[in-house]
Amino acid sequence: MRYELPSLIAIAVLLATSAGAVAGCADESDEKDRARRNGTEAPPPPPGEADGEPSCDETYAGPSASRRLTRFEYDNTIRDLLGDTNAPTSDFPSEEVFYGFDNHATDRGVSLDLATQYMYAAEKIAAGVTISKIVPCDATKTDVAQCARQFITTFGKRAYRRPLEPAEIDSLLTTFDAGKAAGGFDSGVRYVIQRMLQSPSFLYRIETNTGGSTADAMIPLSGWELASRLSYFLWGTMPDDALFAAAESNALASKDKVAEQARRMLNDPRAHAVVKKFHRGWLSVDKVDTVVKSSTAYPEFSDAMIPLMKAETERFAEHVVFEGTGDLKGLFTAPYTFANDLLAPLYGVQGVTGSELRKVDLDPSQRAGIFTQLGLMSSMAKANQTSPILRGKFVRTQILCQSMPSAPAGVSLALPEPKDGQSTRERITELTKAQACTGCHTMLDPVGFGFEHYDAIGRWRTDDQGPIDATGEVFGTAIGKFDGAVELASKLAESPEAQTCVARQWFRFQAGRIESKADKCTLQQLDAGFKASGFKVQELLVALTQTDGFLYRAPSP
Repeated sequence: MRYELPSLIAIAVLLATSAGAVAGCADESDEKDRARRNGTEAPPPPPGEADGEPSCDETYAGPSASRRLTRFEYDNTIRDLLGDTNAPTSDFPSEEVFYGFDNHATDRGVSLDLATQYMYAAEKIAAGVTISKIVPCDATKTDVAQCARQFITTFGKRAYRRPLEPAEIDSLLTTFDAGKAAGGFDSGVRYVIQRMLQSPSFLYRIETNTGGSTADAMIPLSGWELASRLSYFLWGTMPDDALFAAAESNALASKDKVAEQARRMLNDPRAHAVVKKFHRGWLSVDKVDTVVKSSTAYPEFSDAMIPLMKAETERFAEHVVFEGTGDLKGLFTAPYTFANDLLAPLYGVQGVTGSELRKVDLDPSQRAGIFTQLGLMSSMAKANQTSPILRGKFVRTQILCQSMPSAPAGVSLALPEPKDGQSTRERITELTKAQACTGCHTMLDPVGFGFEHYDAIGRWRTDDQGPIDATGEVFGTAIGKFDGAVELASKLAESPEAQTCVARQWFRFQAGRIESKADKCTLQQLDAGFKASGFKVQELLVALTQTDGFLYRAPSP
C-alpha cells in the first residue's frame, strides 16, 4: 500500500529546495553564484582580512552545505534505523565522483529519477518492517492516537536525527490517520515511515542552529547537529543511542566530550568500513575495475584478480590503521600486504593457498605500503606497458595535493608501442622532450620513473630492454632525489607536503568539498593535531573533530 505523496516532480523540487541545493537555478556565468551553490564560497572575511584569509585569532569556519545522504550512508542508515540489510540503493542512480570521493556536497539536488527511486525504496522498506519492533507501545491495549503519537515522536527523532517540532508531529499524525483509515494501525505506521523516508529531514543533513549568534559570527552546531556530523563522518550512518543521549544532555558542547565520543566510535567496527571507503576514494581504487591487460603481454593476469586487488588495498589500509602501526609511515612503507593463491604469485611469494586474503610479508627492498600494490600499479599502467606519466601524476595529485593541468587539446594520450632496444623510460623521455611538453612532464615523469621496477600488472622486474633505471626526483619539493619506489615512499612518509596532503584529503572527505581560503584556521589546527600525534591516522580523525570547521558553521552569505 502506497501513501500518495505529491507528484514526483514536486517531490524532486521539494527535496532540493528544502536543502538549498537546486541545480540550475544560478546563472552559470556568475562565478559567485555558482560558488555559493556548490558550497565553496567563503563566508564574509573578519575585520582586517579583506582577502578572505582569516587571522585565526578567533573562531573561523569555512562554508558548509546541506548534505544529502550518499548511497553508502542511506543503506547504513536504513540498516541502523529499521534493521533492513537489503541495500535498498542498488537501483539508485550512480553518484558523481569529485576529487576521488562520491560524497561531495556539489550538485546534491534530486533528479526525477532519484525521487522516483526514493519513493519506491520507501514503499518497499515500509512494507517489510516488523511493526512490533519499532512501535514502543501496544495499540490493542492503549489509546491508538496516543500510541501513534508516541511512535512518531520516538521514531521521528531517530529518523530525522533530532526532536520533531509539534507541528511536524501533528502533520505526521494526519498521515497516520490516512493510513489507518485505509488498512488499520499497522498501515498507518507504514504510511508514516514512507513519508518520513522521503522527507528532506531524513534525506539531508540540514544544519539550522543559530546559537544566538550575531549575523557575522561563526555559528556553533547544536548537539544534534554535532551528533550527526560525528556519526556520518566516522561511521557513515545515523547516530547511535549514546550519541543521541549526548546530544540531548548537551554533552557535545564540550570539545573534550566530542573527542571522547570520536575515540569511542573509532573502536566500533562501523569505523572500519569508513576508513576503507576513504582509501578507496583517495587512492582511486575503483579504477582497478577498468583495468584491461593484453593476454599476449601478460597471460598471468585474469579478470578474477580485479576484485581481489581492490580488496587487498582496502584490507591493508584497515589493518595499518586499526591493527598495525596506525600511522602514515605504515601506510606508505609497510613491507606486507594481503594476498591469496591468485595474488601471491605476482608478488613472488610461494606457499599461499586458498581464496581468502591473508597477511603476507614481502621483500622490504622491493615493496612499500600502498605505493607498490598490484591494484595501484595495474590501474596506473596501459594494457601492454607501464605508464610513468600516470604513476607520477598519482603521486603529485593524490599524495602531494598538487593540481596538474590536462594535456593540451589535440595531444594524443597514447604511448608509443614497446619496441626492441628501447626501454619505457627512453620512449617516454623521447616522447615528452618537446618544449611544449616539458613544463608538465618535468613534474610527472621523474616521479613516475621511480616505479619502473613494477610492470603493468604490478610484478617486480629488473630488466626493461636492459637494467631498470628507477632513479628520479620530485622537483619543486623538499623530497628531492630518490632511487626506486621504496626510497620514494620512505621520503614521502617524512615529507611535510605529503603529511599535509593526507590531512587535507581527510578534510575533503569529511567536509564534502575542496578546501578554500576560509579553511585556513581549520587546516592549521588539523595539521598541528596530526603532527602532535606522531602522524597517527586515528588521532588525525579525532583532531578533525576538534577543529573550528567541524564544530562551527559559517553564517549564510
